[in-house]
Amino acid sequence: MKLAILSDIHDQVWNLRAALAHISDAQVDTVLCCGDLCSPFVVGILASGFPGPIHAVSGNNEGDWRQIMVNAASANTSRKADAQIVFHGQFFAATFDNIAVAVNHYPEIALPIAASGQYDLVCFGHNHHYELRSVGPTSCLIPAHCWGTTR
Repeated sequence: MKLAILSDIHDQVWNLRAALAHISDAQVDTVLCCGDLCSPFVVGILASGFPGPIHAVSGNNEGDWRQIMVNAASANTSRKADAQIVFHGQFFAATFDNIAVAVNHYPEIALPIAASGQYDLVCFGHNHHYELRSVGPTSCLIPAHCWGTTR
């Protein structure tokens, strides 16, 4: 199982498209988004750029959350049942290949979640600085933001 983790897209479509091309080349199974898509049109770019399941949480820069949900519902009508775009509010947790993963946007929420030891991986964004670190037995990942350098 390969996961791609995005955060803080901030409407930077050229960087998002480049990231999605890399994700496609890497044969990723699922995309996780740690918030700050910003504009509703970003959902369409995600939907057309990645055919698999996309799980996202909200950040502090979602311009029109209702329209984001409408766009996701519209995109989902042409996607397979196991490849839906799902928005989970502020928190998402799932297990992928026996790895417990939690996703949130804010470090002040994500780091205590990581410290709980309930998850193997906690992903979050908000501060726009790539980082991979351990909090006890839990790995914490802040992916590179889409409006700057990509990794």
